[in-house]
Amino acid sequence: MRIYLVIFFGILAYLLLGSRSCGPDNGEDSVSARAKLEQTKDSIRSGFESAELSPETLKAFEMSACRKLNDFADYFRIYSDQSVEITFRNQARQMINDLFADSMIIINRKITEAGKKENMSLTDFLDLQVAEREFTGEPVFDSIFVSRHLTRTGESIYSGNLSFVRTISVHAPVGQELKNRARLGAGFYAMKKNKCFGNDTLTIWSVFLGEIK
Repeated sequence: MRIYLVIFFGILAYLLLGSRSCGPDNGEDSVSARAKLEQTKDSIRSGFESAELSPETLKAFEMSACRKLNDFADYFRIYSDQSVEITFRNQARQMINDLFADSMIIINRKITEAGKKENMSLTDFLDLQVAEREFTGEPVFDSIFVSRHLTRTGESIYSGNLSFVRTISVHAPVGQELKNRARLGAGFYAMKKNKCFGNDTLTIWSVFLGEIK
């Protein structure tokens, strides 16, 4: 967790040093502040833009991927609930998109519907939930673990896999509600992405979910 503390306090210092003073401008103080600002920015870059991730950071990113998978289930339940106000549903959809590496990532429909094995893009999958008014599958994810640890697969990307159990309610013909459970897999990535900090744009490592099958 130390790397996140370093990053947090680095950003805090960056914002404080980058803000304008309310008092009169002192030349020496201004030069000193600019020097400290550059040092802080260099420190942030070294933490965020390192060429290779340490084992501790990789482990932290794997834990983050597990949380993001749970977040996906939570956001999806909000998004697919027809009784929720449309503004909140649209916000939930945007938060889902932000979890994934790309909107064209492949999602298996079995994640929400028992017996459905069709693969489609994340965008089409979310559109389908709006079109199918009688959709009742509200997934719960549990037993999440890292089935393949993050390994470097490119200059600016690490990839890994999660395994989890999806549980949804299924209405039987006699009116009973049954629980359907299926073990699925989800890819995840640590990738370098551009992020804005004040007037600067840094290329930093971030974690995203991938295909779910």
